[in-house]
Amino acid sequence: MKRLFRFCLPVSLYLLIALSGVHAQKWTQPTPEELSMTEQKGAPEGDAVYLYHEEVTDDNEATFSYYNRIKILKDKGLKLAEIKLYSTERTDGMGTSVRSFSARTIHADGTVIPMTQPATDEIVAQAKDWKRIRKIYKLPQPTVGSILEYRYTFELHNHLESPIWDVQRDLYTRKTHYVWAVANRKITSKVKGELGRTVDQISWSPLLPSGVDVKRTDRWDGQLRTAFVLDAADIPAIPIEENMPPPSSFAYKVRFYYSAESSKEAFWKEFGAHWSEAQNHFIGPGPGVKAAVSKLLAPGDTPEQKLKKLYAAAMELDNTSVARDQGAPEPQVAGDVQPKSTDDVLAARRGNNDQINSLFIAMARAAGIKAYAMRVSNRDEYIFTPTHLTLAQLDDDITIVNLDGKEIFLDPGTRFCPFGHLGWRHSLASGLRQTEAKTEIASTPSEPFAAHQIQRVANLNMDEHGQVTGTVKLTFIGTAAIHWRQDEAVKGEQAVRDSVKELLKKQLPEGMNAEVTSIAKANEYEEPLTIMADVKGMIGTSEEARISLKADIFQAQSEQIFKPETREQPIYFDVSEVVLDAIRINLPPSITVASLPTREAEKLQNGASYDLSTESNATSVTIRRNYVLGRIFYPVSDYPEVRSFYSKMSAKDQESIVLLSSAVGAGSK
Repeated sequence: MKRLFRFCLPVSLYLLIALSGVHAQKWTQPTPEELSMTEQKGAPEGDAVYLYHEEVTDDNEATFSYYNRIKILKDKGLKLAEIKLYSTERTDGMGTSVRSFSARTIHADGTVIPMTQPATDEIVAQAKDWKRIRKIYKLPQPTVGSILEYRYTFELHNHLESPIWDVQRDLYTRKTHYVWAVANRKITSKVKGELGRTVDQISWSPLLPSGVDVKRTDRWDGQLRTAFVLDAADIPAIPIEENMPPPSSFAYKVRFYYSAESSKEAFWKEFGAHWSEAQNHFIGPGPGVKAAVSKLLAPGDTPEQKLKKLYAAAMELDNTSVARDQGAPEPQVAGDVQPKSTDDVLAARRGNNDQINSLFIAMARAAGIKAYAMRVSNRDEYIFTPTHLTLAQLDDDITIVNLDGKEIFLDPGTRFCPFGHLGWRHSLASGLRQTEAKTEIASTPSEPFAAHQIQRVANLNMDEHGQVTGTVKLTFIGTAAIHWRQDEAVKGEQAVRDSVKELLKKQLPEGMNAEVTSIAKANEYEEPLTIMADVKGMIGTSEEARISLKADIFQAQSEQIFKPETREQPIYFDVSEVVLDAIRINLPPSITVASLPTREAEKLQNGASYDLSTESNATSVTIRRNYVLGRIFYPVSDYPEVRSFYSKMSAKDQESIVLLSSAVGAGSK
């Protein structure tokens, strides 16, 4: 259960806590049971188990210290012997560094191998004013049955960070211990979008199993020494189920944060006002934006025409966040300077997603249209929690405009997002928005399923042996094209060709090969993206004169989702969507149709539908498959019905078309 707790900080005391959890550099002697164990009760399929996990945050020392004891139970657990730690160097001096690391491996027979090999360092990303460094530590001689024991400390430079205790982790945890030694002095809090504030309270939002609580401990030895402590045991691993909400929304954890307000309502009112003020200061519009807007618009333009022209202008800018969205570091240009206003973004003709979103708002306001900023939690990672009192949980900015008396949500910061739509991470998301006179917590609308559409069409010619040649046409409509367009912008056309080829390799029958021949309208975000490919190969299997093939070749290698009979977490799809398949197989005179799957249609609570139909004549077979997903969220109680729907859909997808060939030696087994 999520609740909100607070503790008021004395403002004149210094904290120097003797932390019982930090055992200097002492190691733990393993028990005979720990050495001999081969599986963990309650997690028999686990690759490894945390025998012990400890985190100590010491504000006075500005450090985060970690101590782990991990038992390797299976081969897949051996990867845990490689530990990757990330730190940041910043020109403003507010970076992080690894202060210390020590480790040893203990084999099942009790043999101890100390770690002596130094870490390898590499820069994984950098910009003008920062660089991110990865250190890789490899524990010596890990084997199944070994215990990996290691501790390390991060040092924070010129700043403090409130901890987040991830009590539930990716492995079963036998015992875990957390300590936060709080700095009893005045602290100035500043995160993205917030102004510097002196804070005098600490709040925390726990999501914990029954019987586990955060405890405050006080000790006096001439000064008050205060810490928050949590101990827990036998915590199961985070469940991993297909199509589930982000684990951050349900896994056991405690979020701490510094605060200056006494209530949730007061926080969002006060910090919302400061955030909105900072937004408006950056947005303007300034003289540069006003001049540009006057040139872009014509006197007779309607409000919608104005917005579409301004949206197109924003889409033409170099969006540096596209690289981030595709898993690459944002590119940097020599002499880059952080923009101070939307005039600076316009002059540079480049910016990150939030800066471009702000520029669009500035242009809309310059055109006389009411436009507001909204900052949301990206729902692929987080679900916004109002009781977590910080703007740091919010990710990206979007725009809300008033068009003919109706509010429209727009996403100019998501490169290639069509006008009038939101990137899927920003739809059905929540966060903080501006209004005419204040700010408020709000949610974005869902996207209609037709806004994300994929069409797959195959036109194939079969020879007398069952081999086919032909073309495949993939059409991505609306938001379905965003990923491919961003991929092309960052990695180039050849990378997209390679990715589509790999996609078709996983979809089409194993005997078929595909080569992408063209990609059309990659940069025209309002138009469908079309990708053509030539295909050839054996479409099915044959035995003597019979040729058997899956009705929908695009589902030839698909597997049923939601196989388990029970489920722990709600069902949470990324997007509502439409997927339409059409396949025509032109037959030679020597091949006739023996049998076709019968038509079948299924519906799920008005949230999804599926139908597959086939027809044939003397010269061809035509297959059509339509799948529509209208709802993205289903509670656990709906799982039996959802599972039944997808089970029937999968079974129908796997039904075969049977052809008869009069040619000698048709096909191959």
